[in-house]
Amino acid sequence: MDRPLTFLIKIIVAGNGLTLLFFGIAQLTVRRKRAVHYWGSGFFIAVALAFALAAAESMRLYLSFPHIILIDYLLLALSGPLLFGYFRRLDDPDRKPTVRELLLFVQPALFLASMLPFYRLGAREKIAIFDTFMSGREREHWLLFLTCQTADLWLLFCSLLFFFGKLRAWLEDRGTPAYPLWLSVLIAVCALLHLFSVFFSVQTGWLFLFLSLALLALALYLLHNSEFFLHDARVHLPSRYLRSKLENVDLEDRKRALERLMEKERLYLNEALTLAELGERLSLSAHQLSEFLNAELGTTFKAYVNGYRVREAQRLLREPGGETILEIALNSGFNSKATFNKVFREATGMTPSEFRSAPSPPP
Repeated sequence: MDRPLTFLIKIIVAGNGLTLLFFGIAQLTVRRKRAVHYWGSGFFIAVALAFALAAAESMRLYLSFPHIILIDYLLLALSGPLLFGYFRRLDDPDRKPTVRELLLFVQPALFLASMLPFYRLGAREKIAIFDTFMSGREREHWLLFLTCQTADLWLLFCSLLFFFGKLRAWLEDRGTPAYPLWLSVLIAVCALLHLFSVFFSVQTGWLFLFLSLALLALALYLLHNSEFFLHDARVHLPSRYLRSKLENVDLEDRKRALERLMEKERLYLNEALTLAELGERLSLSAHQLSEFLNAELGTTFKAYVNGYRVREAQRLLREPGGETILEIALNSGFNSKATFNKVFREATGMTPSEFRSAPSPPP
């Protein structure tokens, strides 16, 4: 790659890093901060600093500031679990941290522990080792080199973990918004390309540019869709609802009809119930029903239906009939025991077995 073009790419990458840093800090200025703001701030700041340090290293600024060497990889490893947590909160802004999310931070902690001997080296030793990296002689320090690549692998893993989890939820519930899917795929592809370029000695400048511009585009997208910063929003309201499709709809009538379908006809017991099918019973399109649930009831299709299913399961668990947990799950409208256990625990803080054995509340 021509030297002037390479230098321009490095400047753009560094500039994008500063833009993302500003965006990450800006999320902390929201007057009424929610979990999504903290996770988003952490993700964007980590990525921004990683890009800025990578650009500084490629411009040989490490000769003047040797302590920045390979810090970008630590930030890259940290951005994986932050990405996972942030994207999950785009649908549920107040979601509390889960055990699985916290476990994703084990790899960055192990990465830091394994890199501490290098980070504690003197300036001359750090520069000498990093010069072997810059000159294509990574094999001289192959263990350190492979350790650094685990940061890319972890970012790739976290991106794909979110993608497949979201894809599975979308396949099970057609009403679940799919908009973050392409974002996680984009970042996973970028991490994979960067990993490929490192192992096959491909010039990485344009790949860093691609990734940084992609993340900058994401930041601008979220900034443009300011519903992510609404202070009094009950749920995240996607931008496609900003132009309402419910202008000529009798909302109170639809609300009564929906309650009748769920409480009298108990449509939630149909494990294959979809957003489109429920909308058809209400003479609404899938888009209209999704907007109605978000804007009028402050919930999503998935959460609304599962709420009825959990209450039905609670009723069945209190009955002395002796049905198994699987039978109760299926009789409540869930399509599997695993899904039932997960949703029930999130809603009640207990497993179905714990709920069954707990003392019944007084009437």
